[in-house]
Amino acid sequence: MFKWWKSNHYSISARQAVIFASAAILIVSMYALTLRYTLHDAIRTQMHQELTFREKLVLPTIQNYADEGRWDALNDELERISAIEGHRVQYWVKPAIQTFSEAPELPDNVVWENLPIGYSKVSVSEEICSLYLLNTELTLSSGNSRLALLVAIDSTPYMGTFDSFNQKMFFLTLFGACLVALLGYVISRAGMKPVNALSIQSGKIEPGVNGQRLDTQVLPLELQPLGASFNGVLERQEVAWQQLESFNANVAHELKTPLTNLIGQTQLAISKRRCREELEELLYSNLEELDRLTRIVNDMLFLSRSQSGQTPLLKEPVDLAVEANKIIEYLEPNFHEKALRVSCTGSGKAQVDRGLFHRALGNLIENAIQYAEPDTTILIHVEVNAGQASISVTNTGEAIEDTVKANLFDRFFRADPSRNGSSARHGLGLSIVKAIATLHGGNAFVSTSEQQNTFGFFVNC
Repeated sequence: MFKWWKSNHYSISARQAVIFASAAILIVSMYALTLRYTLHDAIRTQMHQELTFREKLVLPTIQNYADEGRWDALNDELERISAIEGHRVQYWVKPAIQTFSEAPELPDNVVWENLPIGYSKVSVSEEICSLYLLNTELTLSSGNSRLALLVAIDSTPYMGTFDSFNQKMFFLTLFGACLVALLGYVISRAGMKPVNALSIQSGKIEPGVNGQRLDTQVLPLELQPLGASFNGVLERQEVAWQQLESFNANVAHELKTPLTNLIGQTQLAISKRRCREELEELLYSNLEELDRLTRIVNDMLFLSRSQSGQTPLLKEPVDLAVEANKIIEYLEPNFHEKALRVSCTGSGKAQVDRGLFHRALGNLIENAIQYAEPDTTILIHVEVNAGQASISVTNTGEAIEDTVKANLFDRFFRADPSRNGSSARHGLGLSIVKAIATLHGGNAFVSTSEQQNTFGFFVNC
């Protein structure tokens, strides 16, 4: 049963029908049990009242016969009274102090000496329902002797009604549960029609066609959030598809340039006989283009592996300011080309992969050198705060527009659509910075103020 319930292959309507039926059985059963207890209590009260009534009914007769000492006549009279009611009610009398012969014979399982004074109930046999008993002691009007009176009533008629009630309630509960389950299934199927309509709408969406959305206005209120979420998925899918197409176009463009150069130079070289020096120059030029192709492929592989979590990290305690000065020293010739100055401030340590940290900060510094105005200062700042290390690189240059900030860390993105400088850069540097920061539990950021652009990233210490 539980395996059936946990399975996802069964109808929701069937499950709801089972829930409705279970709820109906529970509620009706509680109601039936309450009625059963109430009815049983009412029968017991009724039996006690009848016993009291019968006692008061025969009391004058017992007094008269007992005062006259006519015990046999008393027994005959009680037998006659019992016969009038079909022996459903029976009476026994015996003296508490032996003043006459043997007491009348009692039913099986009834021992007079064991009966308490007052009301009681005994089971005579499996075929006969219980007897309700009233045991009392009477004092004769003469005051000379006392009698014990036992009145018994057969509860069979009442128990028959009680059993009939139980049977009817059982079948009524069963019938009601089946009816509720059927109605619940029908109602659930009717309630699922909007879901079916939603499924039909979803089935009409064709792959590769942009702008397709579900019509949430025709959906009930409960399904409108689901429709809106589905439309959000379609929108994000379109964005991802557009990014993929853009990525493919950018990859094709970046690979096309060096491949075109290789093909053109090679065709030119074989168009006529060349001397050794010319062929060596051609090979060196081709080697540069091949090296550029290798860098593009390696960067793309690094981004792919980092995004899928396949890049291993060799974390170790690193003094970030010391490592930053090492990178500045390595790139010092690049600063001289544009008469740039560099300043490194701040300090801090963090657990990072030293090689990846060099690569990320090196990309930021190279990006700052490329877009900095000549004869200006590049500022590198290291800061550790609240368990995070932040590294930023600031250069003086043309302010970055707010409209392109959100895309600066996308692959192959350039703020300049004309792709100036594409022969030296392939637009993956900032994407690699963000990927390295993400691997270290951080992220990349960019800000602009008064012709100063700041790029940086932060990592968890």
